[in-house]
Amino acid sequence: MWRRFFKGVSHHDISTCSSIIPVEPELTVTVRQGEDGYLIAECLELPGCMSQGKTESEAIRNITDAIQSCLAVRLEEFLKESRRFPTDLVGIKAQETFRVKPVELEPVTC
Repeated sequence: MWRRFFKGVSHHDISTCSSIIPVEPELTVTVRQGEDGYLIAECLELPGCMSQGKTESEAIRNITDAIQSCLAVRLEEFLKESRRFPTDLVGIKAQETFRVKPVELEPVTC
């Protein structure tokens, strides 16, 4: 069994290249029976991102939390790595700071 999850993008956020870039990026989650009676859920696009549950709905709820945590960690690692390279600040007149909200996942009906 598999499911797809995505974060929808509003139409005003889409550039004219929207035919090239997926509007709603999807993550594939597989659910399989584990040896100990639990169901194991795994996100195929995020290696190592797994969870489990006694029921399918519990496994899906747990993998959703795991995906959100995994994406938050990867974003932080990406930002930390990008700070290692100096930025030329000559001529900059203003600077803004943005906070990224946690990713919202919604199941896609297949």
